[in-house]
Amino acid sequence: MSECVTFPPHMIGRCTLKMLKEWVQQGGTRERLLDVAQAFHFNDAAVKIAEAMKYLPSYMPFISHGIIDHRGGELTLGELGIVVSIPGGAIPKGMRSVVTLRVLTHDTTGLPVREGEVVITPVIECSLTQELIKPATVELPHCINHHEHKDDSSVILYTKTGPVTFGRRNLTPHISQISKDKIKFPTRHLQAWALSSTDLQGLQLRCVVFKPLFMTPAEKPTLRVYILHPYRYYVEGITRKEKSSYVPYCQVLKELMFSIESKASDLKILFDDGTKRNEQTMAIKSILSGKCSPLKFELQFSPEEKGKKNVQIDILQGSATRAERQYIITIEDEPDYAVDHTDSQERLQYVSNNLLELMADVIHKPKDLKSLGYQLGFSSSSMEKYNDQADVSFDSVSRSGFGEMLRDWRRQVRPSEQVDELHLALQNAGLGHAADVIIHEVSSRRRFAQVRQVWESKK
Repeated sequence: MSECVTFPPHMIGRCTLKMLKEWVQQGGTRERLLDVAQAFHFNDAAVKIAEAMKYLPSYMPFISHGIIDHRGGELTLGELGIVVSIPGGAIPKGMRSVVTLRVLTHDTTGLPVREGEVVITPVIECSLTQELIKPATVELPHCINHHEHKDDSSVILYTKTGPVTFGRRNLTPHISQISKDKIKFPTRHLQAWALSSTDLQGLQLRCVVFKPLFMTPAEKPTLRVYILHPYRYYVEGITRKEKSSYVPYCQVLKELMFSIESKASDLKILFDDGTKRNEQTMAIKSILSGKCSPLKFELQFSPEEKGKKNVQIDILQGSATRAERQYIITIEDEPDYAVDHTDSQERLQYVSNNLLELMADVIHKPKDLKSLGYQLGFSSSSMEKYNDQADVSFDSVSRSGFGEMLRDWRRQVRPSEQVDELHLALQNAGLGHAADVIIHEVSSRRRFAQVRQVWESKK
């Protein structure tokens, strides 16, 4: 821009920043900003935006990028085992772009899957919208039992070929390879794609169990049991939703994987805690369509159990047991945050109100607040709401807003893990000195209070 207008670059930068802030307030997103950067071939900006999206704690992690030109290249999403190999000559000479690869974790219903078919791979979106001159080779994970699928012709490839149009073709054995957990095939269309199957025998599902982070007097503790299609609803999305609920929930153990034989029979989930047995039903049709509502099982602890209980969960389809697992459930009591509680070595047991007040005394620069907020999982836009304009100046942040942000974070972390998580966030935000000062000050205050209590008792 500075080459086309008479304004100096620093003025252009300020105007651009103001414009982008107003755009964000009107609903602008990182995804849309990345699309704009790619459309105008602002490659350096696109790389920085994609990198920031990938590592931001509050953003879904399934995004990758690479620079592709006429020599080809490779795009990968290692955490899901997705590889896209683009050969040399697939795009014209002179074209060089930052290409992003994203897994859609919602709104996958736009895929025109026919009646009787079920999606068996992630639904993937790519910023490379034109048809390739030479086909790319795609390798994807799948959720079918390979031993049950001798004929690959039951697998169908959907590829987006226009703004609202999709191509559909069967993958035959001579053009695709299927193994126990991967499927490989060629395609010239990478804008959006996924695979479906007409054979549901051996389709793999997931069971994920969540428990409350802590017990409150007002709420009866319950287990929330989700049965998921692995590529229609992702565990990461449920984790975020449960973590932000009124009483935050966290995942118990790694998800349990199991297979079904057909969609003719719904699933029965049996819950046994040693004193009672409860049975609930989950409709197969809802699971396959991507609907995701938990089954809730109430927990009752005796005084002797002290918040710890063994439970058994069995999953049945018809008379066959598809999965079973024992869980050890431990739930802490919600602490009294008005009190500083330490162990025998004077280590803090949770983040108390006094500790939050001390943090507000030590950390007051906007740059430090933003760095810490990112490490605690807050996005830039979510941090804006904590800035009370009546309590903020050019070189300091809103004290009341900072305290509210820290309390919101505290409610989403198990009490026994709060101090360690906060200490790590401070270290990663470059505020290690503040962590040492705050922890030392709280310990000193507690020792002073103990000495004072002993002194007053002797009066």
